[in-house]
Amino acid sequence: MVIETTGQRSEAQARECADVVMQAGKLMSKPDRKLVEYKSFYRFGFLSMGLMIVLTLCTILLWGGNAVMYVLLGALLVTTVLLLLTFINYRKIYKTILNKNEKVTQTFTSEGLEHSSDAGKCYKLAWSSIAFMRVLPNSLVFIPAERTGVAVFVERKHEEKVRAFLAEENIPIRVVG
Repeated sequence: MVIETTGQRSEAQARECADVVMQAGKLMSKPDRKLVEYKSFYRFGFLSMGLMIVLTLCTILLWGGNAVMYVLLGALLVTTVLLLLTFINYRKIYKTILNKNEKVTQTFTSEGLEHSSDAGKCYKLAWSSIAFMRVLPNSLVFIPAERTGVAVFVERKHEEKVRAFLAEENIPIRVVG
């Protein structure tokens, strides 16, 4: 079975792919885990960190600061910087996925899955190197069995063809979702 895509992803698909990339390790250990939407996570994180820093500064200014308050302020600032660094990493992954405009051909065979793009990237995955297939609202994701593996994304509109192929070829891939 061959699936060809234009390569242009919607914002929702790009966010979903970036969320999976950021959480791939956790998904490997717990496939049924709820996928965290990092867009809302970062919005909440920055708002709460900003509020805690303002409250800590007000406490220091109004009641005088002791060593504990300054340590708390330092810890909040360090946490905010770490949150910012992970946000920058997430944003970079998201923008890379969103801006890729390459045609992709995915070939499903009884031995495995071959992914090739017109940009020259080509890799083959044996079915034994894929832990499970996760069904998401906008895509299907083949999660690798090892952390060094590659996750393969397929548009959700091809779900019936992929499921039929897996059943027809008796490929023992667990489907989650």
